Amino acid sequence: MPFKKKPKSTHKPDSKSKVRFRSKVKIPVQYWRIDEKKLPAKERGHIALAKDLSHEGMYIKTGKSLEKGEILRLEIYIRHKTKHIFALAEVVWTDKKGGGLHLMLMPEEDKESLKKYLAKVELPPPFDPHWNKA
Repeated sequence: MPFKKKPKSTHKPDSKSKVRFRSKVKIPVQYWRIDEKKLPAKERGHIALAKDLSHEGMYIKTGKSLEKGEILRLEIYIRHKTKHIFALAEVVWTDKKGGGLHLMLMPEEDKESLKKYLAKVELPPPFDPHWNKA
């Protein structure tokens, strides 16, 4: 039986953040800035790669710059799901390669799909201050 590598967890805290566990992933994401409806159709929508993912947020590597505070419409393409997960997210921090997103709004069906996917990649449950205390 081949050795299965356990995913690493990361987080990038700021002064307002709590400890959040994120699973390392490589998932395609398509995103649109909410104000992009004003642009021609061929200039709307961008492709990114989610590099980590949690119940509350994700980091996406983009080919375009993001601005803190922007609201994005996301289509997240997780494995073993025939349709994408839809979400609205806020850009909470940026770096030269992409940005950290807070998942703000997601249909209940998609929340369940995300929860099941994260359980498969062995992500700890959402933050609980009493979790893992001896």
